[in-house]
Amino acid sequence: MGIYAKNADAFIGEKTGIDVESTVAWNALRNDPEARLLIYFHGNSATLAQERRTIEYRSFSVGASEKMFVLAFDYRGFGISTGEPSESGLLNDAEAVIDWALKTCLIPPERIVLLGHSLGTAVVSGIAHRYATSLGIEFAGLVLCAAFTNAGNAFSSYSIGGVVPVLAPVKVFPAFQAWFARRMVDTWRSDDRLATMARKLTKHPNCCGAKSWFIRRSNLLNSV
Repeated sequence: MGIYAKNADAFIGEKTGIDVESTVAWNALRNDPEARLLIYFHGNSATLAQERRTIEYRSFSVGASEKMFVLAFDYRGFGISTGEPSESGLLNDAEAVIDWALKTCLIPPERIVLLGHSLGTAVVSGIAHRYATSLGIEFAGLVLCAAFTNAGNAFSSYSIGGVVPVLAPVKVFPAFQAWFARRMVDTWRSDDRLATMARKLTKHPNCCGAKSWFIRRSNLLNSV
């Protein structure tokens, strides 16, 4: 809101449907060397325009509203984004967005935070792992809300509306759960990816026995 207040007339007069790199917000982000960018990775339901998500976007900049920018996007197969969702596809989508932030907006990784919710936590873990292990790039922070360890565990713990545990019987038989998990195409092994980063990376090496840029807040938002 601070950015809006400082540029209210420009925002009000801005036309819709223009290229993002011509917007007031993009220019404010691009030209402020102290700007911070939070990239939001949403969950498995709805789109980036879901009402509660737009409320969340505003809440993320509380306390630093003149410096905090939020970038949200829809994965392939969500909203008006074309294609079919898959683990590799969603990670490629995430890479395209982050590359745009790094190379076009020229925001260095130490001023970028990746925040994921539910499914988005797996995308954040996967893409942070890709950048860290392939390019040696570490971001300012990873925020994981309503996270899960891997797709097999998430599936067996699924409940309708968070109330009816329809797949609870699967957990009673560990051998069957393991057999089922091995047959999943998209495994989303966030547990392995985060463990690899915690062991090998160097930023903020000591904080409560783990890397301080891992922040897990399962109770921050309701699970999707």
